[in-house]
Amino acid sequence: MRQALTFTLFVFYLWTFQLAWSQDVTAAITCSVVDPAGASIVAANFTAKDTEGTTCLHSTNHEGVFNLPRLPVRTYDLVVAAPGFQTSVYRSLRLVLSQTCHSPKVNRYA
Repeated sequence: MRQALTFTLFVFYLWTFQLAWSQDVTAAITCSVVDPAGASIVAANFTAKDTEGTTCLHSTNHEGVFNLPRLPVRTYDLVVAAPGFQTSVYRSLRLVLSQTCHSPKVNRYA
């Protein structure tokens, strides 16, 4: 009987731990940076700054995509820059719980 109770408590502990771990209080920003012809822009730099002044710096990968996962739920200004292209600024991107914001894709030539 004692072993059954111990096993039951252990399973209950694992189950509650899983529920607590699965709670997600973040959001994400994902974007493809392409030129007007649709070609990916590799190594474009982007900056995401939230309303509290926290700044995240990143660059696009080999496919012209960047992803900022697990951001606090806030409002962000996003700046995307690449040599030979106009700097794109997206203001007041408001992220809500568990949302993935897909920002506009085109970056124009300078």
